[in-house]
Amino acid sequence: MIDIAAAVVISLGVFSALTGKAAARKRRFWPAWCLYGAILGPFALLHILLAPPLEPCPSCGRNIRIKPSRPCKHCAWTLPPPLKNARVASDLRETFGFRLGDTAAHVEKSLTQAGAPFERTSETNILCAARETFGYPADVTVELDEGRANCIRVSYPVDRDYKIYYDLKAALVSKYGKPDYENFDVGYTDNWAAKKFLVSLSTTPPTEEGATPSTAVIYQKLGGKLEKNLTDALVK
Repeated sequence: MIDIAAAVVISLGVFSALTGKAAARKRRFWPAWCLYGAILGPFALLHILLAPPLEPCPSCGRNIRIKPSRPCKHCAWTLPPPLKNARVASDLRETFGFRLGDTAAHVEKSLTQAGAPFERTSETNILCAARETFGYPADVTVELDEGRANCIRVSYPVDRDYKIYYDLKAALVSKYGKPDYENFDVGYTDNWAAKKFLVSLSTTPPTEEGATPSTAVIYQKLGGKLEKNLTDALVK
């Protein structure tokens, strides 16, 4: 009888820990979920596994479910409606005039032909400032590796209402589908694994201490350490 009771206590403890860990990964209040797991065991674990993750509110930073027309219960912030002029090119060459992997000379020639002023800020960076990209003015930085374009970073001006971020996310979801994985370490980042490159949409909210609010779309060529990190993230 004692053995059965001990087994029940141990199993409930295990379910409590697993439920709390799953809740923390979804940015939910894990102590309450631990208690829930200790009471209902596998039913609580199943509940949290099926529950949607929370996201930081761009206004107050509290964890909430972000939905259109649903205000934040802490500060009443509401997701702005999609803007009409967001678009994502079907091909990198269509937008930038060059692709990842092209030589630095080809990148500079393409920018010259497009009438886009640029400067070589270092051996590994080409900066094209205030160019309209995806329908908005942005700074485009091309990072070079061994003389070839390895990363394209499109940085948008401070967007405290997050209209640009949510507009671009809707456009990227329309093109690439649901993000392959998300990262909430600093701000939040959505990642799509395309054929030979990784597309990331990142934003840093003003609530992050010491951070400047920003939004960026980043194209990175897959290979080496980046591809390994991506594989590890997808496995998780």
